[in-house]
Amino acid sequence: MIKTCLVNVFTHIVGLLLFILPASSYAETNYCVAKELAKAGSYFECLAHRAAFSLVAGINPDMYECESISNFISGTVISRNLYDDGSDCGNQPTTILTNYLENAYLESGNFILGSTSLPREIPSPGCIPSETNLLDFEAWQREAGYWVGEYTFLGADGNPYKSSSWPYRYDHYKGFIHLKVEGNSIAQRNVFLYPPQAEASCDTEINVIGGGTCSINGNEKLFSANQSASDCKGGLAGPYTTFGISVDTRTKLIDEDTVVYQVAIPAGNPFGLPPMLLQNQLTTLPGDNSRVRTAQGFAPFSGPSYASFYREKKVTKEEFYELLKTAREDYNILPSDECAWDNNGVASNTSCEEHFDL
Repeated sequence: MIKTCLVNVFTHIVGLLLFILPASSYAETNYCVAKELAKAGSYFECLAHRAAFSLVAGINPDMYECESISNFISGTVISRNLYDDGSDCGNQPTTILTNYLENAYLESGNFILGSTSLPREIPSPGCIPSETNLLDFEAWQREAGYWVGEYTFLGADGNPYKSSSWPYRYDHYKGFIHLKVEGNSIAQRNVFLYPPQAEASCDTEINVIGGGTCSINGNEKLFSANQSASDCKGGLAGPYTTFGISVDTRTKLIDEDTVVYQVAIPAGNPFGLPPMLLQNQLTTLPGDNSRVRTAQGFAPFSGPSYASFYREKKVTKEEFYELLKTAREDYNILPSDECAWDNNGVASNTSCEEHFDL
């Protein structure tokens, strides 16, 4: 209760600052002054109220949500017809007022509320990840489209991976990927094709998945992932479900040639597991319609568990489906197994058309 009251005190201090700052700090016209006052005042009032909530719920203030609210208020509540001065202000005006209030917020947070649950970095006004256009970044321009790849997947011992639940070969297999980049989001839809198991390995308990015959028919499984912008620098984040666990994914652009993708178990997961890194993947995009990906995997509590080497080339949509058809013929994959299995090797309950038609 005391801390909440202190936040309200700070909110009123912010309000007073709007009147004691010199007029020369603002734009010259009445309309621009009002617009900037509404934007800055509502932004930091929003942060203050969310800071109070965070002390109870343990959740950091959503700075980007506050930015959206302040943009809405300054853009819709403050109307030109109230001033009729013909003003033409920038969409995201930056004045000494914003900097002054930003410093006041941080100082009051340190002094009044302490350091718990308060952001130490306020994003620059105008940075709203949901409004990011990922195609403004060269790396995402290169990533977007249809990809065909040759893959090798190694286990913890350095030999081709052997799955106890998916009886197909990982020494050399193929992947077909559609990456759709639109606005602030990326949707990825894959199908991986595996050649038939070696005849010498057909005496295991699980020989095939589906209706094929061991050492004669290969198989395939699907993979899906969605991410959206997490910052204004081309970074992404989004959930991904594997074996019933929802994990976090994060993507960071290093430069136009280099992308780092990570998968981690988040804190507060329902299984009581500590937060931990599950995969670190490096993607290199030379800019010649090719890419190379190498991933390092980590099993909870037991350390390094796998490594991969993916070589891919970008193709047209028509080439994508033609090469997919040829690969299915080469691996003797039954029509009944096409897009029939998900990434965990259980029934996908979807068709290829539904999977790839983003």
